[in-house]
Parts: sequence; C-alpha cells; structure tokens
Amino acid sequence: MKLTFIVLGMLLAYMSTRAIAANCPSADQLSPSNKSVRELIGKAENFNSVEDFVSALPNEMRSNFVMMADSRSFQAGNRENPRVIMASTDGSVRVTFGTDPNARGFNNIEISIWNPEKGEFEYKEVAYKEENGKMHGDENPRACQTCHGKPPKPNWDTYNYWSGAVPFNKDKLIRGSEEANWYLGYLDRIEKKVLRMPALML
Repeated sequence: MKLTFIVLGMLLAYMSTRAIAANCPSADQLSPSNKSVRELIGKAENFNSVEDFVSALPNEMRSNFVMMADSRSFQAGNRENPRVIMASTDGSVRVTFGTDPNARGFNNIEISIWNPEKGEFEYKEVAYKEENGKMHGDENPRACQTCHGKPPKPNWDTYNYWSGAVPFNKDKLIRGSEEANWYLGYLDRIEKKVLRMPALML
C-alpha cells in the first residue's frame, strides 16, 4: 500500500509538471525579463543588499507583484510585513523577498525561472553573505527542492482562490474590509519608501 501511494505521488507530480510545461512560453516567446534576471543572478556579487538587487530588476516585474500575508515558503510573511512575489507578465520568471527583518529568509531572494530547453523551472537563490557584505547566487539549492519537488514546479493554488495572498479571492478587495486596509497600508509604505517597499513600482 505504501509503495502504491509513493508511485501515485510520483505520477501526479510528473503530470503536474507536464501540464505546467504545456502552458509555458517557448524560447522565442519569453519575456525579456527572463534573460535580464539570469544576467543579474550571474552578477549577484555586484550587489550589496537585497534592496540593491531588487531595484535592478526590470520595471515589468517591479510593477507586477503579489503581497503574501501568510507564506508557506522558507521566506516568512505576515499581515504587517508581507512576502512579496514579483513576476514577469508571461509568468516565466518570479522573484520573491521578505519585508520583516525579524523573520526567516529576510536576507534571501528566491527565484524561479523557466528554461524552455529543459522544459522545466529552475530554482535559484541570491543571499546576502555577512562575511563579505555581498550577495551570492546559488543554483537549485536543496531548500528549494524540499518544497518544490524534483523536477521543481511552482506551488500555487488554482484560480480563483489564493491562500495567503492579499487579495486572496478573485483579485478583489472589498471596500472597508480588513483585507483592503492591509493592502492600503502596503501601498502607503511603497509611497513613503518604508523598508524595501520603494523597490516596487505603482
């Protein structure tokens, strides 16, 4: 019985990966952000902080983001200090960072980037290293594989409900709701340039 569940789990993971691949862009359809992010990862040591790296990302990504008030990732997020997920418009690359200096993963940037030649997402991490005060890139770290599997794939609920996201249902905020107030607070922090939020664009 145990072996049956293991085989079934492997089959479902394979089918899920194939389904994702069928909906991802081909090499000639990729957003320019895909190449730009790869180049930035290769130059990670030129950056001195998470803020520096994020500020160098394409405008397409810095203006296309989701706030996570609850995160199942290594990067923590909460209502006051959300995890931020930025994405290219074609979904081929995602870059994330945390905004709570007291939470795990605050000095790390997590990246998923589509490789059309392999037909799968590659997971990368750019982390701040105290010993030299520089950022450092890491390819497919084990921590990513633990949550995203092998081959890795995005962990994201199907539309129209996204657990932990603000807004979490149908991309809608209800005027006067607690959730709407959280989001207005996030926008205020972007405008007032509070802790990493200035890296985002409204």
